[in-house]
Amino acid sequence: MGLSLIRIITPRDATDLINYLRAAGYGVTVLDAQGKQGPGKVIFSVIKRKNIRDVENAIHEFAPKAFYSVEDIRRAAEGTFPIVASSTPFRLNRGSRRGK
Repeated sequence: MGLSLIRIITPRDATDLINYLRAAGYGVTVLDAQGKQGPGKVIFSVIKRKNIRDVENAIHEFAPKAFYSVEDIRRAAEGTFPIVASSTPFRLNRGSRRGK
């Protein structure tokens, strides 16, 4: 699956970005921050690697001046991720084959 942590630091109101990420199903943690130029927000989200581009696009749209970084995660427990509809209405039972 592969997970990444995205850290977003924004000196502006990040309400629209936060609302978008939550509406899209991403787990989001928000902290108040104080930077060189005043108050801001630090936003953390653990996302699947395949969703990095979606989150980056949201950052560029809702907080174009935000600083962000993406880090690989080796292990994580629990989490909130967007639900993806299965393209197959049934599940193939692979791996239960016996014998050679």
